[in-house]
Amino acid sequence: MSPGYRGTPEGYDWWGPMLASVGIITMIIETNTTEDNLEQRKNALIAGVGN
Repeated sequence: MSPGYRGTPEGYDWWGPMLASVGIITMIIETNTTEDNLEQRKNALIAGVGN
């Protein structure tokens, strides 16, 4: 998961425990800046799973 434009990962902290309680694994990334564009966010998500 990636925070929305100008969002921070802290706004998504509750997703991990909630989704894990039903057996879903999640990964929340932190972008370099809150103003990263979609391409930068996409690349960060891909890097997070190791290509």
